[in-house]
Amino acid sequence: MVAIQPIRIGKPPTEKPDFPNNKKKRSGNTIGFLVIEKMNDDRFEQSRREVLELVSDHSAACLTHTRLLDRLPMFPLWRTAGRITGWMYDRHFGKSLAILLGLCLVAGLMTWLPWDYRVTGTGRLMPALQREIFAPWDAEVEEVLVTDGQEVSQGQALVVLKNKELEAEEIRLRNLLSEKKTATYTLRASREKAVKLGQEQEVLDYDGQLAETLVEIEHLTLQHEIVAKRLDHLTVRSQIDGIVATFQVEQILRNRPVSRGEVLMEIMDPQGDWRLEVQVDDYRMGHLMAQRRKLQSELPVEFILATEPTQTYNGQLNVIGTRAYADETQQGNVVDVQIQFNKQEVPELRIGAEVKAKIDCGKKSLGYVLFGDMIDYLRSQLWL
Repeated sequence: MVAIQPIRIGKPPTEKPDFPNNKKKRSGNTIGFLVIEKMNDDRFEQSRREVLELVSDHSAACLTHTRLLDRLPMFPLWRTAGRITGWMYDRHFGKSLAILLGLCLVAGLMTWLPWDYRVTGTGRLMPALQREIFAPWDAEVEEVLVTDGQEVSQGQALVVLKNKELEAEEIRLRNLLSEKKTATYTLRASREKAVKLGQEQEVLDYDGQLAETLVEIEHLTLQHEIVAKRLDHLTVRSQIDGIVATFQVEQILRNRPVSRGEVLMEIMDPQGDWRLEVQVDDYRMGHLMAQRRKLQSELPVEFILATEPTQTYNGQLNVIGTRAYADETQQGNVVDVQIQFNKQEVPELRIGAEVKAKIDCGKKSLGYVLFGDMIDYLRSQLWL
């Protein structure tokens, strides 16, 4: 014998139904059924019917409360909180108290413990005295007189350029000067002859032509000097004593056209002072500027060389760039800064060696030191 009792959510009837003959039904929505199976008899006693009704009522009440709880706002969150609270108070109160105190201690340390805040940047190791050699005019490289790494002195010829238009202009002006000077000789001879013959009008004409020719000679001479100076500048010379810092300069420049103002090579003086040329993210510049105004002095810096990462060296920040610009190798904008150091403390100085520097910006809370980037990001996004 099998008995099936519906479970309805709603107000129960005032009279108990005479199951299964009573046709009165409970009101409400049916959400399930109770199935009773009896193996050894086909009769269903009245006592079992009452028990079935009681179980059905209790099941309906439980399911009703469950549905109401599931409809509460943020019920999964409250249920999780309840589980945590129950776990804490049931059998793990001591452990829970220890964890809570530990979290409070960590929060206190993060908030109140001062720690060194340092702004990081990457850059290069470079001599302080350096010059870029530019092409003075549009020309073609005729000869490269130096090689990379070669020592040069101030005024030494580095590159010989060739500009056919300037050469043609110099020849034209030189020929014109020669013609005008020959013309002055002829005019002077003719004037002297006219003076001897007493031809006053012709003397005056020759004087006018001679004066005009002398003015043209003066003008052509000035033009020739300018062109000659430009031709002389086509032999590019070093402005300082140093070494050629451009790698494979002869292979790069040989027999190639160059434009006016184009960088041909770099000359650097490794015997003088050295510095670090470091790029710092622009959103960190506020810390640098604030600490510098506070101390009214240079900021201490620690740096390492990529060629010797196990050794730390010290320096001082002395120059901060006045503008930010976009750098292709990094995300966002950067600002150039220069760091001085004692070159005697660095055993091996290599031009262009990569460095990583940490600039001391004073004391801040440990939490800000560890999570400052995230805090600043939230402040910028939420305007806090």
